[in-house]
Parts: sequence; C-alpha cells; structure tokens
Amino acid sequence: MIKKTICLAAIFAAGPCFAASTPLEQLENGAGVPMTSVRAAIPAAVAEPAGAPGYAEAVSEFNAYRESKLKGIKNEDNLPFLLVHGARARKTVLMIHGLTDSPWYMRELGGILYKQGYNVVSVLLPGHGTKPEDLTTATKAEWQDEVDRGLRIASGLGEKVSLAGFSTGGALSLDALRRHTELKIDKLFLFSPAIAINEGSQTSVTLGCQSLWLTTKIKGDYNEPADTAEVSPYNYSKMAINGVCQLSDLISDNNTWRAEILESLRASGTGVFAVESEADTTVSPVAVTDFMGSLPASSRSEYLWYPPTEGIAHAAVTRSETNPRFPELRSKLREFAAQE
Repeated sequence: MIKKTICLAAIFAAGPCFAASTPLEQLENGAGVPMTSVRAAIPAAVAEPAGAPGYAEAVSEFNAYRESKLKGIKNEDNLPFLLVHGARARKTVLMIHGLTDSPWYMRELGGILYKQGYNVVSVLLPGHGTKPEDLTTATKAEWQDEVDRGLRIASGLGEKVSLAGFSTGGALSLDALRRHTELKIDKLFLFSPAIAINEGSQTSVTLGCQSLWLTTKIKGDYNEPADTAEVSPYNYSKMAINGVCQLSDLISDNNTWRAEILESLRASGTGVFAVESEADTTVSPVAVTDFMGSLPASSRSEYLWYPPTEGIAHAAVTRSETNPRFPELRSKLREFAAQE
C-alpha cells in the first residue's frame, strides 16, 4: 500500500516528469519558447490610497524580492516577473504558479493581462525554481507568506487587485481569500486549479501523507528513481513527496472553509474565470465544475471547459505551444479581464 501511495503521489506535479516510465509522462511541458515582448499604452495613473505602498515603493520591493531569489536559480525565466505600465494602474494582478514549476508557466497569461491594462506581478514559491531537493522542506506556511508578500506589492501597483493561479497557485488563491477577508479581490483567474486531487488518487495520497515519516523512510524523499534526470529548465522532473502533502493540506483547509471563501467572493463581487480539461488526471475536473457551479448567483463568471476527447493535459493549459485551444483562451481571458 505504501509503495502504491508514493507512486500515485507523483501526479501532483504541476509540471511534467520526463524520466522514462514515470506516471508524469502523460503531462505535457511547454519548454523552450520565450515570451514575446508586450507593449501597451500607459494607462492613466491611479491615486495611491493611504496605507498601501506607493507605486515606486512597490516596484522597489519587487526588485529586492527578485534579487533575493537569484541564489541557486535553475534558469533566469524561473524568477518572479513584473510587467508594469510606469504608473499605478486601475487594475493589477498577482500570478501564482503550480507545484514543481515556476513563474515561467504564468508569463504568457501575464502578458495577456498586461495588454489589457493590468500591472502584473508574480511570485516564486519557496522550494521552486532551483533544485528539487529544496521542495523536500518547503511548507504551506512559507507559500502563504510568499503570496502575502505578492499581495502587498500588487496593492501598490493598482487600485483593483486580482489573483491568478495555476494548479497549486489556484489553491493558494482561494486560501488567500479565506485568510484575508478584508481583501476586495476584483477577479479570480483559475487555470487547472487544485480544488481537489484527482479522484483516482485521493485515498492513496491521503494515506501516504498521514504516514509521511514512514513513507519517506521506505521510499525516500522522491517518488521517481534517484537517477531521474532534470531535463526541463522550467520545472522539476522529480516530485518531492513533501510537496504533494503540503498541497493536500492546503486543499483540505480550503474545503473546510469553503463556505467562507464563497461568501468572500459574494461580498466582494469577485468575478471568477476558470479553465479546466476533463482529460486532467492531476486535479479533479469534477471538483472544478462543482466549485464553479456553487458560485453565488450574482457572480460574474466564465468557465472554459475542454472535453476529454481533446486530450488537453493538466500542465498544457497555460502555454500556447501546448494548448491547441489557446487562441480561444486568450480571447475569452481578454474579454473577461476587460469587464468592470
């Protein structure tokens, strides 16, 4: 049972594993395609409210934050990115990546929102962007602290703050709504969000994480063979068991506080944009559909759903080179982002 548990735990990487005969071969990875430059007219500056960091202060804080992430970085594209119009904008968005990957997975989406007038900031979650061994000690609390820092920077960049999360980043976005009831989030963008673990693995992961010490003693810190090569510059080919369990704990918290999260969305009038594929074997497509269906009747929402026949994998959604329906995603995202 323990061996089965750890093998199944592998699927919770937001990015794929390229080692031969691993459970993550089915997930696609968009690698090697640089982000095209983005240009937009500078929007009219928005006044800075009392108590929020000023625009210049927010940019300065981001630069220091990015500098702090340089040590051991695997690839420069894994670093947090900032796309700004030179002044505080009406809208800003914080982008949060998924488990085992990096902000690179959010760059193309960030560029779309930038072109819609948003100031865009991303974070690099602890344990990511460097080497997979760093994920063996990362904690949910550290990820939450990183999101909080990103929210502080975002609040200085724009009047209306939105959240955009891919996979684990989606779970962290919902968690931020739960922890910060004072936030009036304008829009919530969810891409293959980790609302729940895929049904085929829920029991195994739960049991494995309940006996994490024993699991790691038997199997080690990783589910893949020790000689698994790190072939992608943007994510890890190895999955640390600890990372799966931190995500599982985060999902459990969100389920416990789901009513409060939905109330926060209702009270703030938050618009919710979600994308999910029924071919997703990493998170539960059923749970995403159920979440979207449970939104308050008054909510502005857009749900882009890919049928299983299209075979669009979990990690393929956020990048144009791996998602054949990305042009449609781009168009609908632009339309939703432009809504007031």
